[in-house]
Amino acid sequence: MAKILFVLPLKELKNLVSKTIEEYNNYCISSFNEKVDLEIETVVQIFGEKIDVQQYNADIIVARGYTAVTLKKLHPDIPIVEIPITTMDVVSSAKKLQKKNINNEQIALIGFGDISLQANVASQICNMTITPCNYCYQNNILDIHKLIDEISTNGFKYIIGGMRMIEEANKKNLVSSFIECGRESIWLAIREAHHIAGIRRKERERAAHFETILNYSHEGIISADVNNKIIHINSSAGKILNIDTSTFIGTDLEKVIPDSKFSNILTDENDYSDELLTTKSGRIILNKAAISLGDEKIGNVITFQNINNIQNTEFKIRNKLYHKGLVAKYSFKQIIGESLSIKETMEKAKIFAKVPSNILIFGATGTGKELFAQSIHNYSNRRNGPFVAVNCAAIPENLIESEFFGYAPGAFTGASKDGKMGFFELAHEGTIFLDEISEIPFNLQGKLLRVIQESEVMRVGHDKIIPINIRIICATNKYLKILVKEGKFREDLYYRLCVLQLPLPPLRDRGQDVLLLANHFINTYCSNFKKSNIILPSEEQQLFLSYSWDGNIRELRNICEQLVVLNQTGVISAQEVSSILSTDKIKESTISLPNDSSLDKKTLEKDLIIKALRESNYKKAKAASLLGINRTTLWKKLKEYNIECKTTIL
Repeated sequence: MAKILFVLPLKELKNLVSKTIEEYNNYCISSFNEKVDLEIETVVQIFGEKIDVQQYNADIIVARGYTAVTLKKLHPDIPIVEIPITTMDVVSSAKKLQKKNINNEQIALIGFGDISLQANVASQICNMTITPCNYCYQNNILDIHKLIDEISTNGFKYIIGGMRMIEEANKKNLVSSFIECGRESIWLAIREAHHIAGIRRKERERAAHFETILNYSHEGIISADVNNKIIHINSSAGKILNIDTSTFIGTDLEKVIPDSKFSNILTDENDYSDELLTTKSGRIILNKAAISLGDEKIGNVITFQNINNIQNTEFKIRNKLYHKGLVAKYSFKQIIGESLSIKETMEKAKIFAKVPSNILIFGATGTGKELFAQSIHNYSNRRNGPFVAVNCAAIPENLIESEFFGYAPGAFTGASKDGKMGFFELAHEGTIFLDEISEIPFNLQGKLLRVIQESEVMRVGHDKIIPINIRIICATNKYLKILVKEGKFREDLYYRLCVLQLPLPPLRDRGQDVLLLANHFINTYCSNFKKSNIILPSEEQQLFLSYSWDGNIRELRNICEQLVVLNQTGVISAQEVSSILSTDKIKESTISLPNDSSLDKKTLEKDLIIKALRESNYKKAKAASLLGINRTTLWKKLKEYNIECKTTIL
């Protein structure tokens, strides 16, 4: 909520301001269905220099005449809205002087700016001579005396003006009329203040977002104006450079990083990337980019990282990836299931394993994508080669290129002196499994496409081409074709990867496989935890069969582990199962998405909702339960897809 301070010359205007604000608020509600979210406070004062603005904590100040001019000079950071003097305000004041001005002598209109039009119109309406006497904004309080003296010397006996002019005119025994603010003037001032308040609110929101983004970035970020004076410096920059950032605002950029190479970078008009510099706190990798407003350069932004932090991050990632080993541990024999859907999927996977074509495995989280990838590898003629599994979402973007393609000795500061093999080299004569392929950065997709097309890689910082012989298996739980349409995934790369498609069925579509897997996990955990075999009775099995299993096999495994840990009797009870399973996910029948990844996602979702409505006889509560969503979400989807229901549901 913005606070507006009205500075008024007369107490009598308070009621007019309050009434006009109320009218304006009602107008906004009736016309735009928008309430004016403003806090209004009024103060009577004609001397702007006497107002303690900090006391009122105002976001915007509304004033008129010389008071507004004074406040603008004293408080340049606060928006000052000037109450305009309309022609009708002048006419009203002139009418008051007509009774006193018996001889119809000329009247002096004292005001700011170009008031000749107002004087001319008022003269015609009132049938009297009104002469404009302009009072410039640059004048100070002492000039008022001089202006009134000149008016008096020029033979004027009657004047129209603001409160300060009236006070001086009375001292000269001139007849005066105060220009009062009409409802129109107040209305215009409120409207402008309201508009400015909205803009200020958006600016503050953007500034808050900007501040949060900068300060939560792990990179040091400094922005400077065209003269390289620091405008903003984030907290990470302070940590990396070991400085108090608040003391550097407005100082020269060179003082932050006193390096001669940095000085040359600043004076050069070109952008820079990955420059090695030395600071008092250590070595950094620095980038510089120009900030432009259209064709005009308005400053520079500097980003940098501590080399030690980059090396530590790289070391941690490499350890996590390489300690897994390069061997596929699973085969088709370890895939548990007797349902038609899983048998058909395994047969299809075995056929795929015998050819060198790339494979795209897609399915919901927890359906066993990596299990199938390893099984395909071990069933293929590459079984004796390496199996390199890579989670594309787990590698920071600034390291992903060197991890995928490797780097040459001394390619960058901190690099191994012997260089490093990338994932594709490690997978030579074997299989590389790219999990969550949809998370590959767009700028890297072109390089990945070239590797697939040419069967060769080039390490970062090297000019040598390295031939590779690999089989690529990718996995995703997203619709890549939709990402292609949205411009987030390259179409040519999609068709290179999606040669053979292997959709994995969700657990809810595998029928009795749920019980086979449940008993397998229960027996496995009994053995691991040194417990006697635990029985899952038939009544409790029905609870397992009726559960939606949104997390698929991974969720089933976790629940079985919890049941084994908590069980003390050797027999799992219905109460134990019900206490763990979420009752709002118990389903009466199976509703699942088709496995055709080429279909539009929204079309699939709409068809799925219609199917659930039909199976529930158009009862929304039941349909929502079948879909595994709440009724509020279902209502929104019905409205989004313009789906009509035939009955009203409680």
